[in-house]
Amino acid sequence: MKNIQKGFVVPFLIIIIVALAIGGGIYIYIHNKSAQVNNGVSLTASTTFTDQLNTISTSNNSSTNSQVNSFATTTVSVSVTPFLLKFTISKPELFIYGKGLASVKIYGWPTGTGITQSQQLGSAQLQATALDGTQSWYWNALESAVGIHVSKVDIQGYDLKGNLVSKLTLPYVGEVSLNEVLFPYPRFVFPEVAAEFIRGQTYTLKWLAKPSEDNYTADIFLKAEPKDNFHDTIPTKIAAGVHGESYVWMVPTSISPGAYHLDINFSDNSSLVSDIFTVK
Repeated sequence: MKNIQKGFVVPFLIIIIVALAIGGGIYIYIHNKSAQVNNGVSLTASTTFTDQLNTISTSNNSSTNSQVNSFATTTVSVSVTPFLLKFTISKPELFIYGKGLASVKIYGWPTGTGITQSQQLGSAQLQATALDGTQSWYWNALESAVGIHVSKVDIQGYDLKGNLVSKLTLPYVGEVSLNEVLFPYPRFVFPEVAAEFIRGQTYTLKWLAKPSEDNYTADIFLKAEPKDNFHDTIPTKIAAGVHGESYVWMVPTSISPGAYHLDINFSDNSSLVSDIFTVK
């Protein structure tokens, strides 16, 4: 009986040894084999399956996050070429519309001066910008630093670099036409704000009447500005029954230097008051 058991044990041990040898060879082969994984991630057999999943997941998340961040940080820039659209006139204001403009300036060509270059009359102010990008600008002609003694007026639009990018020209030519278009009636053209008169010299007073008043007449009065609020001055009539829109006046040498203004009484019972000027 013992001999039978010994004969059985030896073959059994040999089978176990052979099985271990084969299993070890397979294990060594697998762990030395390189594995190719999707997404271009190359793993070796020494990497565990859990590590492989983590690596693939990290790679995919990184790629996804990169794409998300790319979208999140991308700014869409819409380029708008600055330009002027149109203008409307509401005496004495000029309303201007455009897009993408950094500034809008008003230029005019002086009348009867021989100057061939334009002069800046003023700068328009930005009022509002609509949702579609349309800008609303306005300019008050009464704020003109040099007055409207020009024969032509341009509206000029500029970009952020100060470059002239667009221009509109008012379809009115001549000082009288522009004054009629830009200013309410009646109004003085001369004297203007802070004008100076020298006693003994001759000046042409100018005003604009209502277009419908072709046959009106005007009486002109000179009035000194009171030195206080309690002592008014009496106006002096310098002309009566004047036709047209101008009068040539020689400043009397008998009046005292100081601040004055002119009153015009029209035959239709309307009146007009000039800006204050100085007599020297």
